[in-house]
Amino acid sequence: MPKLPWQSHPTTQIVPCTVAEYEQARGQFMGSHLLDLFNHSPRSCQWKMQGLLQEASRPAYDLGRAIHCFILEGPTEFHQRYEIAEGPINEKTGKPFGRDSKAWQEWNEELLAQGRQVINGEEFTRMNAMAESIAETDAQQLLHIGLPEVTIRGELHGVRCQSRLDFFNRDAGWIVDLKTCEDLDRFSRDFSRFGYDRQLAFYRGMVQGLGLPVQPRVYVIAAEKSEPFRSHVFEVSPETLDLAAEQIQGSLLTYRQLVATLGFDRPWPRSLKFGRTVTQL
Repeated sequence: MPKLPWQSHPTTQIVPCTVAEYEQARGQFMGSHLLDLFNHSPRSCQWKMQGLLQEASRPAYDLGRAIHCFILEGPTEFHQRYEIAEGPINEKTGKPFGRDSKAWQEWNEELLAQGRQVINGEEFTRMNAMAESIAETDAQQLLHIGLPEVTIRGELHGVRCQSRLDFFNRDAGWIVDLKTCEDLDRFSRDFSRFGYDRQLAFYRGMVQGLGLPVQPRVYVIAAEKSEPFRSHVFEVSPETLDLAAEQIQGSLLTYRQLVATLGFDRPWPRSLKFGRTVTQL
């Protein structure tokens, strides 16, 4: 049986960690997305932690990672990790093979083996437009000093946790998160609907564990993925974060109680909300 998440009391700290290493550590550390999955379905969370629930590669998710790399880590790092290309050419049509074709998949696998991923010309054009839009906002002041892709590990309410911040200025205590969106006019509503408040409150809680001399401040850079590529910087209020932090605390305490009762080997319930009693609609 794995060690119970609260049997160890490591000091909260920033650790060097690749994306792959972060993903592989999900069975050892709770994260904000994993906690949301626990709230949705404890059994799915259990399977995820055991490596039995794999996420399929999603084009939108892969593109989002590329956008984060380009904007937060810079063009130099981006061009080391990404290949801007349309793919192999079909001699019969004179056009690139589709991404679902065997020829394209084999070509892509060769690049992945070299540690590179593919971005086509249209996607790269969009990324440049988004970067130009963000550069016209106050985001540049937030991104001027600090580090991208920062992993923090430690304890939150007695549970071993980890977070990967998009950008972090430790001296100022600034947490900066980059979100892409379809429509900036809807972003304020989507903020709660997609659970961004809980995600950022989780990040703030981890940063507070570092014992900084300043109170963390949380900012979101929201950028549209299509014309007119508008972008804006939001500061998340302490009140919003405090309310979400209460929800996180309740979820982590429920998680602790469930693991203490069932352990990791016995099946966890499918839901904490449904399937227990009859309710009215």
